[in-house]
Amino acid sequence: QLGFLNLVLAVIVDKAAEARAADNESRERQRREEEIKGLHMWRTVFNDLDKDKSGTITEDELRVGMVESHELKETMRGLGIEPKDLRHLFELMDTEGDGAITYEDMVDTFVTAKVMDPSAYQMLLQCRVAKMDVQLPKKMDELHDAIMARFEQVARGTARGRPPNGQPPTTDKQEQVLGRGPAR
Repeated sequence: QLGFLNLVLAVIVDKAAEARAADNESRERQRREEEIKGLHMWRTVFNDLDKDKSGTITEDELRVGMVESHELKETMRGLGIEPKDLRHLFELMDTEGDGAITYEDMVDTFVTAKVMDPSAYQMLLQCRVAKMDVQLPKKMDELHDAIMARFEQVARGTARGRPPNGQPPTTDKQEQVLGRGPAR
């Protein structure tokens, strides 16, 4: 009898494990379908917002979209973003600093904010800030060195531009004719 009970219990445990695996697969498939649906929705929203069909969205186009696009308005509301926050949000999404955001910038921002687990997103942000904390001093040192090198060039009169003697700058060709520059 004990052997029979163990056999029944093993079958029940196996069936429960199979059901859990099927449920996990089903949830993953559903998550992927929702993600694909969301990406299609964002492509439509982006195309609707891109009034001048430049392939990018300006802050004004985003602001207009906040009024005209139901999907954008609902997403913003769900994320707790008010129209007064748009300028700051746009500046953060504008990774190139050129006054326009791409489809990828927009999708990265909104899809990540909507589907990513908040603690994982917080960890990601902490890692990015830590990386910037390391990189920023290095970049500042590089910039300082470049500025100092340029300053020294100007002080010696070797930089392009007006030399310290006040005379207009000369071209390499003029320097060659005057015998002051290297022959090429």
